[in-house]
Amino acid sequence: MRTGKAIMKRTVGPGICSRTMIMYYTTVLVFVYVIATMYTSIYSHRSKIAQLEAALRAGGANADPKAAVDSGDKVAQLQAQLRVQQDELERLKAAKDSKQDSQLQPAPPVVALQAIPVAPPSIEPIPKFEEPKQQPPPPTPEAPKAAAPELPKPAGNADPEKRDAVKAALLHSWDGYKKFAWGTDELMPQARQGHNWL
Repeated sequence: MRTGKAIMKRTVGPGICSRTMIMYYTTVLVFVYVIATMYTSIYSHRSKIAQLEAALRAGGANADPKAAVDSGDKVAQLQAQLRVQQDELERLKAAKDSKQDSQLQPAPPVVALQAIPVAPPSIEPIPKFEEPKQQPPPPTPEAPKAAAPELPKPAGNADPEKRDAVKAALLHSWDGYKKFAWGTDELMPQARQGHNWL
């Protein structure tokens, strides 16, 4: 485990595999690819120009004047393309050199700021904490007690019968709710599919 951590510490830092170095290598590879492509295209255009000039010299007197004009136009066109590509190649080389110069410049020097002198703190004795003297608690005012009138007790057989009838009606409605509507209303009592009608 220690070896793995040591290897990670060595490879992750500002070495070869850091992010900036990978970007730098990628940029250099792109420039090399562009320069190589431009060089091969220039070389192919030069060889075409050399072939056309050789054909003009060889054909000389018995060559068709119209063909000579056409090949002269081709030569001029190829030479113009060659000049454009050479200019592009020079521009890319200059850009690559300036990019490398800008990346390899040393970092600006670090300017050390002078520390502002701070006066040493004055040492003063800390006052001792004095506990407050115990005082008797303040008297609590007594709230007047509420006097509710006493209600008369229900008397007779009518009251228990009425109470039982109300209880039976409530139990009946609750049983109906549980049997037919439990879990299907907007309240969703047991996480069933309820409906919110709002």
